[in-house]
Amino acid sequence: MIGSQKIEEEFSITIMPFKEIAGYVKDPKIVINFSASGTNFDNPNSEGDVLDSVEKIIKIPTQVGLSSRIIYHSGPFINSGSTRPVVGKETTYTAEWKIYNSNSDIEDVKVVAKLPPYVRFIGNTSPENSYLSYNEETREIT
Repeated sequence: MIGSQKIEEEFSITIMPFKEIAGYVKDPKIVINFSASGTNFDNPNSEGDVLDSVEKIIKIPTQVGLSSRIIYHSGPFINSGSTRPVVGKETTYTAEWKIYNSNSDIEDVKVVAKLPPYVRFIGNTSPENSYLSYNEETREIT
């Protein structure tokens, strides 16, 4: 403030779209340092300048996504049976999950799918060291 007059300033920041920085920047953030200095005219007994500063950190969030598809002719497994299901005959398909993350580390992520009663989980995973589990009681793949 100057006397009883308040001074305000506005600014804006635009960041690049996530798809343009994905894979290039890890844990992005914007660090803004504000500082102001001036002479104290409100208090005639005051000596020296008035100084103040503040730092703000704006963390840019990551974008996490999941895509899934059921495939027959491609993928790591050889499927069997007719590509179109036939009543009373078994057909195997491959369920493919892809989890992607734009730019920051994430923790405690869990993806869960519940199998319908007419689908059986046969236990194949790729890669073999995948973090995948199946609960027969709840029919959930995690």
